[in-house]
Amino acid sequence: MYTTDAQVRKLMEEMSRHGRVGMASMKAGMDRKTGRKYLKSGKLPSEMQKSHTWRTRVDPFEQDWPQMVKRLRDAPELEAKSLFEHLMGCKPGQQSPGQAGLQPLQPGRG
Repeated sequence: MYTTDAQVRKLMEEMSRHGRVGMASMKAGMDRKTGRKYLKSGKLPSEMQKSHTWRTRVDPFEQDWPQMVKRLRDAPELEAKSLFEHLMGCKPGQQSPGQAGLQPLQPGRG
């Protein structure tokens, strides 16, 4: 479960009233261990979050991105679906319809 800044503020407030971690944590709606963690750090959850800068997978559009940007500059009214269909037509087999939420054509339907 995610701990909010409001819960930690409540924890700090209750801690100043009672001075007991267990009671303050319970009133703030969190486990005693979680309360202890935030009391020790003196920070809110939003201050403790680390943004990640690494990629979790290879970008399948990396090679084609400059071409897509150019097409959008030339015709800003184009939609993502149109761009993706164009890309699939230019480079068959490199992208799959599922990447853009497109349904492949069924034989005899389309």
